[in-house]
Amino acid sequence: MTPPLRTFFVRIISGYLRGRTVFAPKGQKIRPTSDQVKETLFNILGARVVHATFLDLFAGSGNVGLEALSRHATQVVFVEKIPAHKQVITRNLRACSVESKSVVYCRDANKILRVLYKAGWKFDIIFLDPPYRHTKMLDDILMKIETYALLADSGQLVVEHTRTFVPPATIGNALTQIRQRRIGDTVLSFYQLRIDAYSSAMV
Repeated sequence: MTPPLRTFFVRIISGYLRGRTVFAPKGQKIRPTSDQVKETLFNILGARVVHATFLDLFAGSGNVGLEALSRHATQVVFVEKIPAHKQVITRNLRACSVESKSVVYCRDANKILRVLYKAGWKFDIIFLDPPYRHTKMLDDILMKIETYALLADSGQLVVEHTRTFVPPATIGNALTQIRQRRIGDTVLSFYQLRIDAYSSAMV
């Protein structure tokens, strides 16, 4: 018999859902994005979150995507491959009454990208928080995001990673790194399409 999933609480730190607590799966492999990292992320993204289509890849509890919805993103797509964690996301969306603005896929992040491409998705913001040790997998995913052109023309892609990991300066022929921000042992790396790099670099 499968033991019940252990959970703990995380909070939404900004927007109209500010102060709401939501569930997060508990375990050694779970590493929810911290409040400090979320605050830095959304302060940098700023007003571009409003009315955005947002992809939360490796969603875990849906912590980051919920923060985007709280800041008036139009729609968030959550991708989480572990069924029990997907149920936690669904529970959190229901508790916050934002199910109508959300799509949840219980799929492997590497495999879902082609599905999103075939479905015609384009995202204003793509956020990735992959397992820190899986750097080869991250390289593959970044290349697929570029190949399938999932990022909108004025969009931004953000990777959360450890400070010991050195992300690529460019991804394929289209995406270029425009800034990094370190928060303790965590780093946020921001990318956008090359056509916007000259006007928006280091915003």
